[in-house]
Amino acid sequence: MREWLTNPEWVERLSNSFLVIVTGLGIMVGWRKARPKPEEPKQRLEVAGALIDGKDARALTTSIERNTAATENAAREISRATEQMRDLTTELIRSQRG
Repeated sequence: MREWLTNPEWVERLSNSFLVIVTGLGIMVGWRKARPKPEEPKQRLEVAGALIDGKDARALTTSIERNTAATENAAREISRATEQMRDLTTELIRSQRG
């Protein structure tokens, strides 16, 4: 029943497995200990949201909305220009053929 214990292959496999597990655990523990720890900041910063009032927030919101509208308009114009370039390319290819 315990013949496998006397087989040298099993003993070697078991000892190798044990060695791999112990080495892996050792590496994990060493890695955690050796990691650099972040330094504590010397000066604390205030939250930016607390530094603006309602009027500034509304102005910022308006600016963001205008920027969004301008970006959407630019995207539409780029799409239109791309379509025109595609049509022009198609016409050039057709005119070269015949």
